[in-house]
Amino acid sequence: MHLTMKWQQWQIEQQEKEDKMDFIRVLESGEELFLEEDLHELLEELKEEELDEDALERITKRVTQREVALYSYLVGRQNALLAKIYVDRMQAGSTVPVNIAKGYLPAVEMIHDIVKAGPGYINLLKSLHNRAKKASN
Repeated sequence: MHLTMKWQQWQIEQQEKEDKMDFIRVLESGEELFLEEDLHELLEELKEEELDEDALERITKRVTQREVALYSYLVGRQNALLAKIYVDRMQAGSTVPVNIAKGYLPAVEMIHDIVKAGPGYINLLKSLHNRAKKASN
């Protein structure tokens, strides 16, 4: 097996181990467990004409909370909300104050480390990004 393929397989195995540990942490802490399947099922069941006025706002708030929680794995708990705000503002084409941009800095540093490591790592990041795009659709 090619070295790159072995590396990719090792990374997949490590991510699966982390996912299992996250699942165990959620169970131990008593937090609400919200799976991807739950989100897809919820969205499939919803019919816009059956929603009350505040339902879409509640759904949006829950999705936002989920994204903030997931950002905490990437940039740390203290920066998670700032990272979410940073991405939202950047996607909207708005300027981002320095104090908010600092919340996204750990992700930028991660990408910078990957760039410094060379083309092989950049290709792994691109491959991971493509897999993530497919999984999120």
